[in-house]
Amino acid sequence: HPGRGIPYEEGILMPGRILSLQRQARELGRLRSGYTDTTGARPRPVKSETWILTSHSEDYVRAAAALWGGTPEKWQPLGNGAAQWRVISETPAIDAILPPGDPLSQTYELWSRGGCARRCDGETELLSDAPCLCVAEFGSDFHLMAKEKRCSPTSRLSVILPAMPDIGVFRVETHGYYAANELAATVDVIRGATGGAHMVPIQVRIEPRTRVA
Repeated sequence: HPGRGIPYEEGILMPGRILSLQRQARELGRLRSGYTDTTGARPRPVKSETWILTSHSEDYVRAAAALWGGTPEKWQPLGNGAAQWRVISETPAIDAILPPGDPLSQTYELWSRGGCARRCDGETELLSDAPCLCVAEFGSDFHLMAKEKRCSPTSRLSVILPAMPDIGVFRVETHGYYAANELAATVDVIRGATGGAHMVPIQVRIEPRTRVA
């Protein structure tokens, strides 16, 4: 329509988007703060002081190694997932961009070899629609129990890495209790200041913490 700026073809109005379709950026890879050591008798989780970047694309991993150090290698995730590429970088801090909307997803999760056994929002176990199983079993301080027995806070933050050679997001995934609290607070402050409508330059940084009991 000449007066409305909407393109048309042969007299038919051509809308710009599917209004009911959820728009989601393509995931290019993941930023991890740990890995699983499989050299011993049993798999053992290991915390990393530097970021670990994984992807199905060798190109992204090699680009990350050129930017942040480390040696690209083929990597097989635990379970039945497809083989990927991985680089254990030499930096604990990476410049990124927080995309618009709400890029943070958080749940309590318990995983087994068969997949996700529990997924909870802190009050309701979402797979069974029952009250939080960990609270019922261990009380409100269940996060202090051994990880094999209870859900871990799982935070997934989508960020854009502007130095990478593609358009999409990388998923920062962490299972730390204090990281879950501080990530949520930081993202809420940024969304409150911008209305969640703008991209914001940030830095994702691994910051080791210890707890004295």
